[in-house]
Formats: sequence, C-alpha cells, structure tokens
Amino acid sequence: SRLRSDPAAAALATAFGIEHGHEGEVMCLAGAGDRPLPASDFAAPDGVTAMAAAVLALGADGPCRITGAATIAQRFPRFIAYLRGLGARIDVSSGLG
Repeated sequence: SRLRSDPAAAALATAFGIEHGHEGEVMCLAGAGDRPLPASDFAAPDGVTAMAAAVLALGADGPCRITGAATIAQRFPRFIAYLRGLGARIDVSSGLG
C-alpha cells in the first residue's frame, strides 16, 4: 500500500511493527500477513492518527494504549462508540488519577 509520506504515519507504522519505507514523498507499507500486530503504547499527535492507531490496535496481540486520543472527539465524536458497537473493548482514561 502507498500513501503520502508523513512523520506521524511513519511513527504509527513503526509502533505497530508495520514494515515501511519511502519512495520520494510516498510511504510504502507492507502488510502483516496473517500475524497479529504487536501491542503498542502510542502517543498520537492528532485525532486522525489516534483513530488510525485505534483501528490498528484492534488487530494487536494484546492491549494497546493510545495517548493523545482526546482529540478524536473533535474530529469524529462518535468514533469510540462505533468501535464499541462493533465489539471493541475500549477503556477511556483522563490520566488524572
């Protein structure tokens, strides 16, 4: 798969063990095949990257933590509810205690 090269996307791919490289301004991704992605703690710089991390976490081999996910609500307020509706177990923490 190919997409525009972006440091946040590259960091996300690295965090979830997805092989990637660059061809100019295009980032190339390799699939994981039939193996699950490794669980990850990922600091998302924005809501779009946090949503992508949440979707990748659904295919991980263990629990994942996504910090910075509060910005998801600004972009797509019902995103977490939709994932839960599909059967995802998502715990939301404010990090204040």
